[in-house]
Amino acid sequence: MNHCFVNGEFRAGPRRALAVVVLCCGLLNPAAADAESGVGKVLRNWLQSDQAMPADVARLPTRSSWHSVYSSRGYTPLWFDSRGLNPRAREFLTWLANERHGLEYARTPYIPLGEVSSERIAAVELQLTHALLVTASELYRGQTDPYRVDPSWHWQRDYLAPGRIIELLADGQSVATVLDSLAPQATGYRQLRRALRDYRAAARMGGFHYLPPGESLKRGDRQPRIATLRRRLAQSGDLSLADVPDPGFFDGQLERGVRLFQARHGLRVDGRVGPDTRAALNVPVEERLAQIRASLERWRWMPRTEAQRFVMVNVAGFRLSLYDADREQLNMRVIVGRAEKEWETPAFSSPIRYLVLNPGWVIPEAIARDELLPRLLSDPSYFARQGIQVSREGHPVELTRDDVLAALQLDREEPFPYRLEQEPGSRNALGQIKLVLPNRFAIYLHDTPDRHLFTRRDRALSHGCIRLEKPFALAAALLDDTWGSGRLLEAAESGAWKKITLPEPVPVHFVYQTAWVDSEGRVQFRDDVYGRNRELIAALQGGLPGFISNVN
Repeated sequence: MNHCFVNGEFRAGPRRALAVVVLCCGLLNPAAADAESGVGKVLRNWLQSDQAMPADVARLPTRSSWHSVYSSRGYTPLWFDSRGLNPRAREFLTWLANERHGLEYARTPYIPLGEVSSERIAAVELQLTHALLVTASELYRGQTDPYRVDPSWHWQRDYLAPGRIIELLADGQSVATVLDSLAPQATGYRQLRRALRDYRAAARMGGFHYLPPGESLKRGDRQPRIATLRRRLAQSGDLSLADVPDPGFFDGQLERGVRLFQARHGLRVDGRVGPDTRAALNVPVEERLAQIRASLERWRWMPRTEAQRFVMVNVAGFRLSLYDADREQLNMRVIVGRAEKEWETPAFSSPIRYLVLNPGWVIPEAIARDELLPRLLSDPSYFARQGIQVSREGHPVELTRDDVLAALQLDREEPFPYRLEQEPGSRNALGQIKLVLPNRFAIYLHDTPDRHLFTRRDRALSHGCIRLEKPFALAAALLDDTWGSGRLLEAAESGAWKKITLPEPVPVHFVYQTAWVDSEGRVQFRDDVYGRNRELIAALQGGLPGFISNVN
């Protein structure tokens, strides 16, 4: 969207209205030439005193920031000169018209311009400043309030001082340079912006082809729906339509395209188009755009970090990546918390400080109450087989059936009298290694004896902690290979408990991205396993304000 003067109003409009901005501003030139100093006087009076300003201006949420912005400039207009709108204003409007960050500007308030005067020009001046401050803040820390639309978000947010924006402009940088520099600079964000461009282009072309229902399609089949399947896969870049002698025949090239599509959407990669693959093919392009916009917004929520080396756990994607200087060094599958409120893995950040070989596991009270004690009732030898020891007030105890029944009758508010701990070993739920990071959620990264679970598509299976597909590879990388995965594994096989401190703490960022671009440049989509995107997407589509004056 861009903004223009139409019938005396400053409002959102189509791209072609940029020409209207220039033409309409031409009508302001005579008054502007006489009123430039008058505009500054109006701004001074409005911002230094209680002199009433137009209601549409006075209620703009960034009003509290205007005095600091203009007092530092001696109340000289930021957007107008003797010829009307200055080059900076025109550049800003052009930037808005060509915006590529997935923001929503249609909700920007507008001001009745009315008769051209110093007061009217000052009103539009403040409207443009308001738009700049809002846009800058949204690029820097998000358009929405994460604490409202996603209560699982536990990051600290950065604050952008309005004066900083003006300082950057005063340094001679262009508006476009300043605004783009405020957005995340990570490769993942830039790649998603390109994906946004591509999917917007697909939407302008009418969206994705619809694949009608029918029997599953596989290699060797021939039927009319296969030609539609080819066109659909070509739209999302999974298949080339060049040199296809028989579009209605399911050949090896088409099978490879189906496999690529399945891999990008977290589906079973078998090259067959069954119900799940057809459902993913028929997701409207608008829904994919909404996923991309939500992921861009989640990037903007994150504070800017100076750390060159960090681990990122994408909970929605069931993936972990280790980055160094913004380049992916290692990636693996992970198992995350169940899709139940009590066990969902939250979004937060904390540094790994050390790791433990052959860890024991102090079993959380909720798991003991809800899962292990009921299991013990039905299988009295379960604790012995799993190496689970029970103590009460520091003394080992053997639980009787009556003890278990009494414990299960306790209310949640009553103290749980037992401590359950699983000894190190092959049966331990934490496996042979855990990586420890301080946090109030009691979450850490660890090995698991249940290796077969990594082949599952839906890996929301844990109690919140992150189970690692390749724990020793990650540990060796974090230790700068001073140990090496082979040496670590050898030490673990000894069965001895050992704590190893990292040379430097490495941040771990827990994020929730249902759309991202992988290391090979392919756009990946996943299901909203926790349902966290619904309210965020609704907020973005509704254009909830994200003004810098409302959250510090």
